[in-house]
Amino acid sequence: HATRRPVINRGELQQVLVNLLVNAVQAMPEGGTLTLGTADLPEGGVDLRVADTGPGLDEGLLAELFQPFVTHKKDGTGLGLWISRGIVERYDGTLTAGAREDGERGACFRVRLPQDGAARG
Repeated sequence: HATRRPVINRGELQQVLVNLLVNAVQAMPEGGTLTLGTADLPEGGVDLRVADTGPGLDEGLLAELFQPFVTHKKDGTGLGLWISRGIVERYDGTLTAGAREDGERGACFRVRLPQDGAARG
């Protein structure tokens, strides 16, 4: 008998997405393009993408991006991505970061949630 994953709380998913959107906007202080994308995963579930045309993520930043209290903002706490990843992982999902998939300058954050993680409440 398979164990069902808990259904992700809509408020928690919203917190994750708002954090990613705010980070993307802050990465483009002179303006740019923010792209949101969704796709169904072949094995069930959803793939959410937040991409920007900011400076991108260098290897050093990528290595420490999801650690607590790591920030490159003068007014940031360094907790947003760490908390967001914890929320996503609680529902057996993943939160990753990297270069944009289209080869353009910028960053792309991906949230992948399994099928049983559909949002509720």
